[in-house]
Amino acid sequence: MICNRNGVAIRSTKDIVYSVFCGTIGADIYYIWLENKMAIKKIATIKTVTPSANAVETFISNSRGAEYGFFKAVQVALINFKDKNNLSFYKLAAYTNGKKFGRVQADPSGKRFNSPLKRIIEQALPNVKLVFKDGKCAVKIEGEIDIKLLDNAIKSVEMLAASKTMIASEAFDNAFPKPDVLPTIKTVDQQRDQLTKYLEKFAKDNGITFENAKAMVSSLSVVQLDIVKAA
Repeated sequence: MICNRNGVAIRSTKDIVYSVFCGTIGADIYYIWLENKMAIKKIATIKTVTPSANAVETFISNSRGAEYGFFKAVQVALINFKDKNNLSFYKLAAYTNGKKFGRVQADPSGKRFNSPLKRIIEQALPNVKLVFKDGKCAVKIEGEIDIKLLDNAIKSVEMLAASKTMIASEAFDNAFPKPDVLPTIKTVDQQRDQLTKYLEKFAKDNGITFENAKAMVSSLSVVQLDIVKAA
């Protein structure tokens, strides 16, 4: 091993050249310069290593022009929620509901993602309800979180994100089916109001009185009843 006059090891051919050419004083100055350069380079390298941008905030800022980031944002929010870090979940929920939350301002453009997010939450977290009040968001959890359901949803969302799937796609519908819409059963009063409005319109369209329209319906009912009896 080759050393300078202070016993400092010379670590490269370049060091040897500087030691021989510049003399011991020049070599010492060179070592100070070299060590400072290496320290500065190390600091610069550390500063350039920055964590990737938060997927939820990135999606919120870019979603007006594209929706490719939606599933990635949901994936991050669900993973964080599983790890008991609800902040990104709250931000995403607030944005898609057009609500203000912290630095996230109320933005109606996010509402188009409300139904897709609900479909995912209903499958991943069926016993979790979101509550918004005074610019704050919270969750109500009934019972225990089903980790298996949550993990399955995270995997499905991850696949959708990787394939750059849009919310209006067969892949999304297959992974998170739309809920069945059950017909609304009206009360007797609601049925009566509906029939009254129909008869009023029928009377107006046909140039007859409301009473005549009612009489026509009654006569048809009687005829229909007679036909049933005859059969």
